[in-house]
Formats: sequence, structure tokens, C-alpha cells
Amino acid sequence: MWQRYFARQYPDGAVLKDASTGEAWLLENGVRRQFTALSVLYADYDSRKVLTVSHLDLQRYDVGLPIKFAEYSLLKSPGGTVFLLVNGERRGFTSREVFRSFGYNPGEVIEASWSDLNTYPEGPALTVAAANPLGK
Repeated sequence: MWQRYFARQYPDGAVLKDASTGEAWLLENGVRRQFTALSVLYADYDSRKVLTVSHLDLQRYDVGLPIKFAEYSLLKSPGGTVFLLVNGERRGFTSREVFRSFGYNPGEVIEASWSDLNTYPEGPALTVAAANPLGK
């Protein structure tokens, strides 16, 4: 009962590292989401702000979907569409020409399954106009 009412609570957006296993987790909407690789963690978060906590503190939170990809990752669906992850959404390029106009390297594209892609809501498609929002 003491743990339930007086244990530490961390705010959404906190990155917590399990002191016993070394696993890193992001608290989001009251659940913990595990980073599948440290490279994904360090691509988006400052390593100096990661809080090391006890395994018991982490157990207080339900487990959510894992975080497999860093922000701004380029993901290719099984159907061939390339998506850019932006602000927690997947935004598809409308054509190969649009993809090239953004200046991305095709070697940066990661093959992804639909189950991985469907963890991100679909945002507005990326068009040539989106590549140059200020007309430059």
C-alpha cells in the first residue's frame, strides 16, 4: 500500500533507465515504451537527462508499444511507399520525384513491416510543395 500511494511518479516524456537491466524506457501517456536500441534513444534524447531508477519503479507502469525508430527515420512499407516519421506520425512521399526533391539518400531507407508502421498514425502526405514550404 505504501508503494502505491507514496512511490515516485515520473512525468510523461521522462526517459528512465532500469538500474538492474540497463533497459531504457520512455513514459508516454502513463505507459512505458521500451527503446529497442540505444541508438534510437540517443538520436532523439539527451543522454544526460536519462534517469536511472529501480526496477520496481518501472513496474508501476503498464508496458506500451516499443520504440523501434528514431524521429525522421525513412521507412519503406511492404507496398513500396516510403514514409518519413515526423512528430509521431508517418508521412508518405507521393512519388519518387518528391522523395528526391527532399534530398534524402535512398540508402537511408529502412524496410519496415505494416505492424511497425501501423503503430504511427498516418499524417498528411509529403508533396513537392511541402519540400519548400517558404517557396525557396
